[in-house]
Amino acid sequence: FVELFLMRERVKDLAALEASQRESEAARTRLFEMLMQLPMAMAATTGPEHVIELANPWFSKLAGRRQLIGRKILDVFDDFITGEPAELDDVFRSGEPVTKQQRRFAIVVDDGLRVTRYVTYSVQPFRLHDGSVGGLIICGTDVTPEVQARENERRAQAERERLLEELQAALRARDDFLMVASNEMRTPLT
Repeated sequence: FVELFLMRERVKDLAALEASQRESEAARTRLFEMLMQLPMAMAATTGPEHVIELANPWFSKLAGRRQLIGRKILDVFDDFITGEPAELDDVFRSGEPVTKQQRRFAIVVDDGLRVTRYVTYSVQPFRLHDGSVGGLIICGTDVTPEVQARENERRAQAERERLLEELQAALRARDDFLMVASNEMRTPLT
């Protein structure tokens, strides 16, 4: 009877453990699906080489590459760090996050075409259970359309100002001509 009781307890414990594992797996799956549907670019890297471990479709679209998992982020974004060569390394070493606004990137996409994008992004350290930094979490938004719209507006404003100056110069020339012509006409009349 004691052995039967202990066996029943083990079966209950195993059932509880299996239920807990199913719940954990369901939560993990739900979290993964949320990350994949996140309406911004998101990637997670691991190690000091910054190897991409997870990248959602927005990040793949931003990078212009389909296959990112297992690649170093510096290989994906050729000039990711041209202005600040140790940005990712600094975040990895110090554990201090970095946020950049409207940073310009020249990206070579899968078909070899080089495109320029403007991105607002944040690099956060990913801490392990012992508190050490094990990787990075990079979240960003492609703000290229907004930057291009502002640039187009600036060009349009400059064009309006140039046309206004030309119009004012033409009006001054007309007024000068009319003044000279009226003086020339008045002289013979008088």
